[in-house]
Amino acid sequence: MARALSIETQGNTVSIDGGLSVSDFRSLIATLHNLISERGYLDINLDFSRCSFTHAPPMVALICQCMLYRKQGVGFSLILPKDDVLRRLFVNSSWAHFIDPEQHEASRYMARQHNPVKQFSNSNEQGHLVNEVIDTLLSSFTQFDRSHLRAIEWSLNEITDNVLVHAQSPIGGMIQVTAVRNRKRVEFVVGDAGVGIAKTLRATHREITSDVDALSQAIQEGVTRDTELGQGNGLYGSYRIAIASAGNFSIHSNNATLYFVESTGMHSKSERIPVHGAIVTVGIDYTNPLVLEQALRFNDRPHYPVDRIEMHYERDNQSGLIFIVKNEASSVGSRIGGTPVRAKLLNLIRIGGSQQITVDFSGINMISSSFADEVFGKLFASLGPLDFSSRFKFVNIDPIVQKLIDKAIMQRLSV
Repeated sequence: MARALSIETQGNTVSIDGGLSVSDFRSLIATLHNLISERGYLDINLDFSRCSFTHAPPMVALICQCMLYRKQGVGFSLILPKDDVLRRLFVNSSWAHFIDPEQHEASRYMARQHNPVKQFSNSNEQGHLVNEVIDTLLSSFTQFDRSHLRAIEWSLNEITDNVLVHAQSPIGGMIQVTAVRNRKRVEFVVGDAGVGIAKTLRATHREITSDVDALSQAIQEGVTRDTELGQGNGLYGSYRIAIASAGNFSIHSNNATLYFVESTGMHSKSERIPVHGAIVTVGIDYTNPLVLEQALRFNDRPHYPVDRIEMHYERDNQSGLIFIVKNEASSVGSRIGGTPVRAKLLNLIRIGGSQQITVDFSGINMISSSFADEVFGKLFASLGPLDFSSRFKFVNIDPIVQKLIDKAIMQRLSV
């Protein structure tokens, strides 16, 4: 169990002792404000050496504030946690990089559980990051159905688009996605350092009298600062998805917090310490089937969002899915490179209904025997000969590649 948080200052050094949770990050932000705005320090040391626990929401919030201060000429240096697991998390999640970029490079670590926090400043970067997240999920997990994937993709697109359209954030937006495997939950955090949801809505909705009221209104259907820029359904729909999936949802913005948890329902409260911008967390549980058309109802009509499978794998006016190996595999020369490919093919079989998958080997002149076994040998063993032959069709395959796959299958048959 994490120790209670203690924040201490000595000169320009801030020491974080114990567990930094999402309920504590405002105190840390207030400490930074005091050192920088009140006492005039332009170089801040953040000492996490005695930190015993933290997670994505408070760290994304801290990163957004640090990046905003950096644009104002403030520098930050980071002392990593002594705890080995937590220290690796700081590095692998790119928290260390975005706090102290001079000492820590951006993480290239991609794991099933954690995607590093990343920044987006325009629609191209935003779209690329959302596609990257969906591809990672397709390559990692097999328990969710297509409705879950559509819900995650729709919500990610809507929340990140809100940052670009409404936030007026000088740093753009930050996003981190975590898959909690033992709870069968995907949680993503989107943060910015803009004017804040509450302040944005209060500027155009004079009936809103407090930041708490503003956040309560933000999750209502059709509430937006400008109907010409958006329909105001992103937060509403994401909140509805979280409820429908028995997940979690929260907004931290300006002087208010709003959060939903399955066990106790919706809560909102006023905060003494303000947050520049907003931190939105959406947790989608995929334990049970999700009836997405019930969660996404606008003007009392169900909404059926287009998803990455439809755009990337399904073909116009043709049945079946197309899977281009060179676009999907980071490497065809190792067993490690084959593991996410096999997981993605299994997911496409499961959530694609009865559609056949055409596996296109264009541009692939050679694969390793271990890759062939990891992907196609294991798929054959798990599906059986009839399902394997009916679900997959190979095209543009080099004869040598075909022989390697055939050999892998024969070896699986002899086991």
